[in-house]
Order: sequence, then C-alpha cells, then structure tokens
Amino acid sequence: MYLCTCLLIYVSTFLLLSLDSPFSRTVLQTLLDVGHPPAALILPNPDRTAPLASFPALTNQPTDQLLPTQLPNTNTLTQTASLHQIPLLTLGNLRHPGALAALRAYKPDFLVTACFPRLLPADMLAIPRVGCLNLHPSLLPAYRGPEPLFWQYYFGETRTGVTLHWMDEGADTGDLLAQAEVPFPDGISLAEAETRTALVGGALLARALADPQARLRIPQPAQGASAHPRPTADSLVISTAWTARRAFNFLCAARAWGPFEIVEEGSGQRLRVRGALGWGHGAGTMPPFQTGEEGVAVRFADGVVQVERA
Repeated sequence: MYLCTCLLIYVSTFLLLSLDSPFSRTVLQTLLDVGHPPAALILPNPDRTAPLASFPALTNQPTDQLLPTQLPNTNTLTQTASLHQIPLLTLGNLRHPGALAALRAYKPDFLVTACFPRLLPADMLAIPRVGCLNLHPSLLPAYRGPEPLFWQYYFGETRTGVTLHWMDEGADTGDLLAQAEVPFPDGISLAEAETRTALVGGALLARALADPQARLRIPQPAQGASAHPRPTADSLVISTAWTARRAFNFLCAARAWGPFEIVEEGSGQRLRVRGALGWGHGAGTMPPFQTGEEGVAVRFADGVVQVERA
C-alpha cells in the first residue's frame, strides 16, 4: 500500500500549516514515512501583525523578501523540518501582501492545515491550484471549533474519529473528503487521543494527495452539527450526576487542563482534584466523598471514581 502511495504522491505539491502538537507532529511524520514531505512547513506567529518569515537554519526559500526569525529549540516540528530540510516559515498576518506573494511562489496544489489555530482568509484559500484541506479530530459536522477532543471527552462520547475536509471561510464547515472512526481505550490522555486520530488522519491525507479519484466533495449534513468554543474554567467543573466512566475518562484526558472541581449534585459540596486514579461500577451507600489511602473515592451516578486531590 505504501509503495503504491509513494509512486503516486509526488504529483501534488503542498504547504502544511500547523501548530506544534502531538496531532501535527504525527501527521507530518506520517507524510514523511510515505516519502512525501511538504514543500514548506508554516507555523503561526503569535504576533498577528508579522509577515511571513523564514527559519534561519533553512535556506532555499522561494523569495528573498522573507525575514529571519528565531523559533524555540524545543519545538519538535522545527527539529523535524531541519532534519528533513523542509523550509520552515512563521506567519502572523494572514493577509499581508508580501506573505501571500511568497506563498504563491511555491505554486502549491494544496494548502493543508493540521492543528492550525486560525481561519484562513479568502486570499489564502485561493492560492493553491486544487484547494485547501484541513484535518479535524472529530466526525464532522459534530464538534466544530477548537479543542474538539476536549469537548468529546467532556460530553462522554463513545464514538469519535477524524475528518479530512475542504476548507472554506467558516470554522470546519467545508465539504467532507474522507472520515474514519478511531476507537479510544479508557484512561488515555488528550495527547494520546491526538496521536491516534492523527495516525488515521495522516493516512487519509496521504491518499487524497496521491489519488485524484479519492478527492470527494460531500456537503456536510445539517443534522448532528455542533460547535464549541475554547474551554474555560467553567469547563473544568464536573457534576456527580455524570457516569463514573465519563468522569474518569474526562479527568484522564484533560488532566493537563486541570485542576478540576467536582460538585456533589445534591448538596453542592465541592472537591478540587488533579486527576483520576481508577473507576468502577456500583456505589452502594457510600458518602459522596470518601477519603482513603489512595486518594478520594467520589460517588457518581452509577459508580465510583478514585481521584487525586489537588
């Protein structure tokens, strides 16, 4: 399968726009594994007024108008780009005329986003010859917007996956190209969930880049559509009305966002926790919060979760 992909995939030149994360790192590595690096890797510049700028460790840029910038040595994407001699750019002002001209100089077939935190304006969407693609870790049209995995765990979803879709000016609203379900075992972190969805999504992307016959355009259905904002402090409040499995998986997945507050449904009593240690069915007549040697046992709707007090 990969041999065939390698033979076909060079017909497409693309630019990859991403934020350094387990999701984007895995997508990039998947593409490298099948022998098709992006023509350039573009990271978001926190300064939204900044034009396109090149990473000084890399040369052979398509224009001499690009400005050097320094990126953190701890950024894994920069290390991967340097290792594979992929031009590395940062971009703040997505509408800057010089930046748009520099991107056009690549003459890309595609712009691809994987964990890029900003919507592309119309002028950028018009640059590639074929179109702009985005990998999104949910089964669209459900869970549009930032941090879709966080919200899927928050609402206790048991069925999730990854979507490759064409981009328009909306937030995750473009036509579908491909989707696949991704099973999640209990107790994994968001980083692990990102990696699992990115492995499957990277394969979907590689196939779409390689095979024009695979580039479908299916309008997103209106039924089942949902969108969620970035999580806030209120998003870290957990009710004991939740099922034990939902609470356990959310506490494990979103641990890096914590600490959390668990609110007892009847009394309003609150417990501040750092994460979960385990869970089981059946609560019997135990009190809402029971302190033990291994943390605190919290009674939920159908079971108990052992938590780590913050």
